[in-house]
Amino acid sequence: NRNTFKRVMQKLTLDLKSFGLVDLSLFTVDGTKIRAQNSKNNTISLTTIEKKMEYVNEQIEKFVSFMTEESSETTKIEEKLSHYNELKSKYEQQKQILIDEKLETKALNDEDSRKMKNHGTLEMCYNVQSVVESKNHFILEIDTTNNINDENQLYDMTLKTRDLLCNEHDEITVMADTGYYNCLEIKKCIDEKIKVIIKKSKANNSTKESMFKKDRFIYDKEKDVYICPNDKNLGFFENS
Repeated sequence: NRNTFKRVMQKLTLDLKSFGLVDLSLFTVDGTKIRAQNSKNNTISLTTIEKKMEYVNEQIEKFVSFMTEESSETTKIEEKLSHYNELKSKYEQQKQILIDEKLETKALNDEDSRKMKNHGTLEMCYNVQSVVESKNHFILEIDTTNNINDENQLYDMTLKTRDLLCNEHDEITVMADTGYYNCLEIKKCIDEKIKVIIKKSKANNSTKESMFKKDRFIYDKEKDVYICPNDKNLGFFENS
């Protein structure tokens, strides 16, 4: 019972506060991926369904061609055709479910889980968020989401913790890793007078400056050059 468990956790957290065992000035937010109760065989994806439908259609065409020829195994061919037509109908239904729910992947057993990167591999998981205080490292707040990353969790988790434990004028600081770096989330925290300590995400280029991303270079068709963010022309040349 999720709601009951949550109330028990909140009561325990308030008891820890009353005993003076938690530091309410500094929180750390972090997430961990918990594997869902779902095997890979019970997971459907648009890519996999397309491949399966391609195979099924090939088999249907093959057995239909056999039906046009004289054969002593007509009954077996009809059974095969019936089997592949049932599979085709099943895959079409699964594909429509994904399209209607605007999903790329879905678990058939644990339907709320999502495919996430977990220990270097992609697995059907949940993203469990937790807030830990700095004095005795007690967990103050916990929540489970199916968002595949942590980018949109900083403000929500911090505010839940503050509203549960802190007074309106308490000064608090929240600390998180690069996975939580989201300008909008940081701004919302600052607007609530919450200090944020977070490592800026790395740039995806050799200069380590995020302004020099590929989509920021503008092509000038008349001059046949690219204009970089520093307003410099980059012409084509070849070394041979």
